[in-house]
Amino acid sequence: MKVAVIGRGSGGLITAMNLLTYNLKVDVYYDPKTSQLPVGESTTPQFASLIECTLGLTIDDLISLGLASYKKGIEFVDWGNTPHFFHKFIHADAIHFYTKTLNPFLQENLEKYKGVKFIGRRIQDLQTICNEYDFVINCSGALNNYRKEIDIPCVNSVLYFDDHKIHGHPEYTYHKAHEYGWKFSLPFPNQRISRTGYLYHREYQSHVDAEVVYSHGDLYEWTPSYAPDMIVNNRLALNGNALLFFEPLQALSLLHYDMVAKRICDYLVNGQTSEEKLLGNLWYRRMVEAYIDALAFHYQYGSAYNSGYWEKVSKKSVTRVAHKWWNDGRLIKSVAEKSMGDLSQHPDFYYAPDHTHIFGITCMEQLYAGLSGDRDL
Repeated sequence: MKVAVIGRGSGGLITAMNLLTYNLKVDVYYDPKTSQLPVGESTTPQFASLIECTLGLTIDDLISLGLASYKKGIEFVDWGNTPHFFHKFIHADAIHFYTKTLNPFLQENLEKYKGVKFIGRRIQDLQTICNEYDFVINCSGALNNYRKEIDIPCVNSVLYFDDHKIHGHPEYTYHKAHEYGWKFSLPFPNQRISRTGYLYHREYQSHVDAEVVYSHGDLYEWTPSYAPDMIVNNRLALNGNALLFFEPLQALSLLHYDMVAKRICDYLVNGQTSEEKLLGNLWYRRMVEAYIDALAFHYQYGSAYNSGYWEKVSKKSVTRVAHKWWNDGRLIKSVAEKSMGDLSQHPDFYYAPDHTHIFGITCMEQLYAGLSGDRDL
């Protein structure tokens, strides 16, 4: 089977590397007139694991090449009811990287050592490319008119810039709330720089006002939304920003692109039947709901700022997750102590027996204690 991936951004590269792990042949198409976004990206441990599995490169290798920095978790400041707390990764580390350096490096190595062809050709007609390949996965980032908006008012604008200062712990992504949203800083201690994004909701703060706060940087905006289906038909699927993008919180976008890529690979090797398509899209819709739940879990407790934005996003989030079992600290503790049996039988459970929605139960303990302020958990 020969598969075409459209787009060479992070979502496209994640998809291509996953296809290789399933021994599928891959060509990647990209628009030669479109450059990589000059942004820093944060990840979860799955991303570094995928690179090591595909190319044999460890986190230490990437850092020694100047392509990444360590990420051991997330440092939260002014979120919820605790002024300062950490969400620490338990089982593995992750990385921060800069798209303008790591992504071309991955492309070069995938071409040289894995036989992936990167073809500089803008795809304007999906039907044509679908006729040339057994299957196509569109990761181009191109939005369509059929996307659905999510029901909580996440941040939807960002001012990207480089800050010549390391904020917080040098091995943790820094998430600091502000009046109209929050700010992330990705530390690169060896370069003495932080790749930073000032995130806000444009209904509550204008671009002009944001630039008053930070007078330099690149401005981007989006509508947090998702496509109704992951598998469009038996020749086409979506991933990357073409499938969904909500916001950068906890690097959950790249995590989901990895999960989606694996699910699409399962669909391909299981025969591309109508039943597999139905099951795949059902899994995707549950995944989307779980992803939105995870965002609401963070936002429900508000922040140190009693602003109109935080009041609205907190209220919407509380409404969404108030009755979820994993939103109760006592039940989280009970689950952690293995007193609830097989979690996979719980109706709010989506992924694997040791997960609540997206996060493992140990992560949920940390996040609940930090966001709620309940240190007795």
